[in-house]
Amino acid sequence: MQSEGSTSSKVSWKRFPSFRMMLLVFRIFYAWPKREMDVKAGFWYRLKGILFRVFFIYLNVVLQVVFVFTDAPIQERIATVSVLFTEIVVIWKLEFFYHNVKKIQELVYRLDEEMYRPQSDAEAEILVFPCWFPYDFNSSLWLYSVTIVYQYLAITFNASFNIACDSLVGNLLALVDANLQRLEIQLKKVGHPNIEDKILIVKPADCNKNLREATNHELLKCIIFHQELTGYLSDILNMFGAIVTLQLFCSVFILCITELHLLANEHSLDDLLRVVMYLCCLVMQVFISCHYGNEITYTSKRVHQATAFVNYPDMDIKTRKLLILFQQRTAPDLKCYAELLFKIELSMDTFVMVIKSSYSYLAVLQSMTD
Repeated sequence: MQSEGSTSSKVSWKRFPSFRMMLLVFRIFYAWPKREMDVKAGFWYRLKGILFRVFFIYLNVVLQVVFVFTDAPIQERIATVSVLFTEIVVIWKLEFFYHNVKKIQELVYRLDEEMYRPQSDAEAEILVFPCWFPYDFNSSLWLYSVTIVYQYLAITFNASFNIACDSLVGNLLALVDANLQRLEIQLKKVGHPNIEDKILIVKPADCNKNLREATNHELLKCIIFHQELTGYLSDILNMFGAIVTLQLFCSVFILCITELHLLANEHSLDDLLRVVMYLCCLVMQVFISCHYGNEITYTSKRVHQATAFVNYPDMDIKTRKLLILFQQRTAPDLKCYAELLFKIELSMDTFVMVIKSSYSYLAVLQSMTD
């Protein structure tokens, strides 16, 4: 059940400053409609979004595809392809985002519920490129200037949405990990009423209640919170698993082509820095999802270990049985899987596998071009 904060027209993002820039990018793309928007306003909003991405994203990609099939030098076509694959993935992300924006908004707005808000200070602490054009852009300074501005805008919008979309997934996974750490702190306090600065996910139980009843109540709240977090993580992976899988799969070839472009030609210092920075961004793009997936698995182990800190001897039989069931439930590692046609675990092993695979394909391509 959603709280009043998640259903209101305005959501406070003071606790999530990283979301502000992402939402700004989504609004520039007309991809983040207001929830109280009526049917007519929603139609015009979607139409403006279609026109925006057709002109700045799709048209730019089509022009690059045409350039690949021209008789331009092979070095220039390879440089175009290295960027083109990334932009094609962005198009897929764009369409996915526009078709699922309502569900994505609900995932984000759920973070404003009371259960996800820190209850103490201890919890809060955890907390430009070759391209074909149908005109001679060198014929006049005006045409050349317009072409350069268009390319810069197209690449900026393309990269902005790509970064915002990947950052959204990374932020959601990071917040799941942070709330698992909160749960770990809370579990260590269950059954220990004399510990100072007691941390509760919900308001403290009445002091007049029996200690055993209070312990049962606190443990039950922890179990409910754990179920909510696992369900929320499942919703995130079900929603974004397809685009994360596609990103990981395509990153192997994108990294390979970019590395080939880096090694195949002699570059000026400016070109070298640009390609190296682009390569670093590609690596970071893969690293974000794998890192936070790995952190969630690690933190889930600590949550299971935290159940051993519960004051077991002072519990009644009902609460002991509840604790044992919860320990069995948290015993398996909480792993993050991205799934499209097959499952890929989000872990550092997967990150290393992507890097190794891209290097292997690079070696094959180099042997073919030598």
